Amino acid sequence: MGTDTWHEIRIGTETVEQSAARLFRAHRLIERRESRGLSVGEAASLAGITVDEVSAIERGDAASLPGRVTGAYVGALGGSFEMVADFGGRWVVLD
Repeated sequence: MGTDTWHEIRIGTETVEQSAARLFRAHRLIERRESRGLSVGEAASLAGITVDEVSAIERGDAASLPGRVTGAYVGALGGSFEMVADFGGRWVVLD
């Protein structure tokens, strides 16, 4: 392993730290859905998306889906969603 610290070790294209952060964010969405008393199917129905799409988001794979899908899911949980492009610290909100 050389001089890498544990959080610098790569799992596929991510570091352990990036992977953990992505899964933590996904877990927080699951907690939000459950706090609203919604099943995966109910959240999908409210959002107008598929159960498979909700499952992908809740596995931490939201980046693999179109923004409208993730936005619909977040909206069904009572939140708001925006996409932001980061150009070296200069952010542009995408509509």
